[in-house]
Amino acid sequence: MTADPPTRILVIQNDPTCPLGGFAGTFAQADVAVEVRRGFADDEIPGDASGFDGAIVLGGAMGANDAARFP
Repeated sequence: MTADPPTRILVIQNDPTCPLGGFAGTFAQADVAVEVRRGFADDEIPGDASGFDGAIVLGGAMGANDAARFP
């Protein structure tokens, strides 16, 4: 009998100050493979999440009312 492949999650991190945080430990305990792509560091961001079981897109410092601060 073969084991199921591990769950794979794609994480897109948009801001160096907003990492995966507490979820990293949760995923590690659950034996979930996490692949982090850092948009701010010019990592390649896939056009779709094929090959992954899920995707998380992290936020950043900018909020909905910060247009003046982040034009």
